[in-house]
Amino acid sequence: MNSSMDWWIMTRYQKMKRVAKTFIICQFGLCAYLKDPTHKNRYIAHSFTFYILPQQQDCRYSFQASNVQFLCEHQFDFNKLFHEGIPYMGSNKEGKQSTGFVEVIQLLQSAGKPLVGHNLLYDLVLLYEKFCEPLPNSYEAFKRSLHKMFPLLMDTKALCNALRKSLRDCNLLQDSNLGMLYTELSSQRGTTYALYTPDVGHADDSSKYRSEKKFHEAGFDAFITGFVFFRIAHLVALKGISSTEARPLPFLQYLQAVSPYANCINVSCGPVQFIKLDGKDVPCYYSWLTVFSRSRQPLSLVQLQELVGFGSVDVKFLSPTSAVLVTSERKAEHILQENRKEIYVRRYRPWDNQKFLGLMLLSGVTTCIGLVVAWRAASHWR
Repeated sequence: MNSSMDWWIMTRYQKMKRVAKTFIICQFGLCAYLKDPTHKNRYIAHSFTFYILPQQQDCRYSFQASNVQFLCEHQFDFNKLFHEGIPYMGSNKEGKQSTGFVEVIQLLQSAGKPLVGHNLLYDLVLLYEKFCEPLPNSYEAFKRSLHKMFPLLMDTKALCNALRKSLRDCNLLQDSNLGMLYTELSSQRGTTYALYTPDVGHADDSSKYRSEKKFHEAGFDAFITGFVFFRIAHLVALKGISSTEARPLPFLQYLQAVSPYANCINVSCGPVQFIKLDGKDVPCYYSWLTVFSRSRQPLSLVQLQELVGFGSVDVKFLSPTSAVLVTSERKAEHILQENRKEIYVRRYRPWDNQKFLGLMLLSGVTTCIGLVVAWRAASHWR
């Protein structure tokens, strides 16, 4: 990496370290996909939602009001968390005899199976800190150690963003939000666009999801993440294959089709598009926009958040009435197309603020706004 990229990712990693020490994980979702032995093109999903709670002497819990509100809106069971939550202490604290939920993480490590998540950078940082060992001071050391623990990781948000252009004909990957991806790919068009799309069914131990979609419950979110992976991998694997040559595909062929994106972890708004756990990070170039207040009234973060909508951008105020946004080109085009009475937006010009330009080149932008929560305590989508 060049020096500016190196500085940016190290700074971001240090911020994530601080967040990981502050927040706890209270719900963890897993879904195991098994080939149906009675059907040549069907998988059975076993979904699990674990309520977990740190088990430490004199442990204190603090809650972020917005997170609690979100959890309540989605029927999070606080009684189950505190009365039945599975205890955990990091393996570095438990010694040789690991107990509680750490055993589940160790089982995942020893199984050697591919692990799939959605926009899972923060999830990996939290998993490492809470269940493995204290996060290393070095970002590169974190990458090496994490890759050793989990040699094959797939990020469905990274897959979607990387493959959107090559799969634009299907028009199914326009929004990388997990819920929107599941809705599109599970629709009739998403199911029938490619021949021999694999079928997915719920196991008896996950039967409640057959009749009810429990969005934001960790086990269900784990299920739809795996579902999205299968559908995207199938689209990639069949691309360029004629209808006469199409056939049901084995799982290994799906892995081969998306192998260029193995261990690529999505990063939002920065000079790095993907973190590559087993190699050099993939650079990315974002678009800059300048936002002006049409009146003399100062711009507010609320106005900027309404401007951005879903997703996240970096923002830096130039003055009380102007600011710079850094976002993806796709998001920038969407913002520029909308007319607003109180705000004027255009492409950033270097002479907008020479002092700010120099600062950006040296240190990057650090204030983030958008639909971003410190951590998705109940598998909050990002």
